[in-house]
Amino acid sequence: MRRILVYGMTENSGGIEAYLMNYFINLDRSKIIFDFVTDCPVMAYEKEAVSLGSKIFYIPSRRENIIRHMMSIRKIVSENGYDTVYYNILSASAVFSMFGLFGKKGIKIITHSHNNSVGNLRVHLILRPLLNFMTDKRLACSKGAAKFMFGEKYAKSATVINNAVDTERFKFDQFVRNEVRKEFHIENRLVIGHIGRLCYQKNTLFLIDVFNEILKHNRNAVLLLVGDGEDKDAVLNKIKNLGLGKCVIMTGVRSDVHRILQAMDLLLLPSRFEGLPVVLIEAQSSGLRCLTSSAVTKAAKVTELVQYINLNASASFWAKRALQCARYERADTSEEIKNAGFDIKAQAAHLQDVFL
Repeated sequence: MRRILVYGMTENSGGIEAYLMNYFINLDRSKIIFDFVTDCPVMAYEKEAVSLGSKIFYIPSRRENIIRHMMSIRKIVSENGYDTVYYNILSASAVFSMFGLFGKKGIKIITHSHNNSVGNLRVHLILRPLLNFMTDKRLACSKGAAKFMFGEKYAKSATVINNAVDTERFKFDQFVRNEVRKEFHIENRLVIGHIGRLCYQKNTLFLIDVFNEILKHNRNAVLLLVGDGEDKDAVLNKIKNLGLGKCVIMTGVRSDVHRILQAMDLLLLPSRFEGLPVVLIEAQSSGLRCLTSSAVTKAAKVTELVQYINLNASASFWAKRALQCARYERADTSEEIKNAGFDIKAQAAHLQDVFL
């Protein structure tokens, strides 16, 4: 049995975190165990990971102390005898977390791209050659994410690992839908949902504008906002300033996304950039319609439930499309997800082969 040290988990139950746990749960753990290193004070899915046999290592963040951050990773690798470190990253700036392993013999670095753009593109492009130098094997959630992270030349050698989900767990269930809607007291409401970090990338402040426009046409609408992040205070201020307090439910980070999705009528994802959002696959697996931005890869559309809107379209335009999309009958789409190659039970073997 091999233990792989995994970097990329944070305190938020976001896309990378969901991807890693989805796959870890479905790996043959008599052959592979994921141990996690995080520079956050707490780690999403910590209890679940430990129950599956993981070790969790907490280290200083790069912002706090870059030298201690790098040396902590090197020390963990040395003291625990790891020969493979699996980096799950959003930009080439993660190379600073790899520098602590520079010159260390017998260490294989596997880098997995989960993004297709970034806010500070100039810094990413400057650091990309160093990232490729430090990387031994390249993975990506899509071809676009591979090209963005590694460049045209190295992207050709990258292996695409689908952001697969447990289709049985996420498939539509009317009983669960009724149960969750009752929990939140939204039984007879039009439920617009969003799951993700409250941050610039996810375009959360614009999402609030869209919901404000939806309310102008349907006063029975409610926004179910699942997640946390650096823009939380700005989001709260905007909700207050627009007088939306009674129409927005902020749940924070949740570990039961498969249940929460059942309660929604439409998922909104107006992201500025993405790799291949796990939440879009989860939503489609639950038979939920999704309205997302043109910045999201078309590879995320594995059913007809996903529609795209130009990222630069107005909030009013988004709202009108949202209201049109929200009128439909939910159905079981799990077989479509399986046939598209996004069922975790079938896909876990591909990732396992990377480590063996």
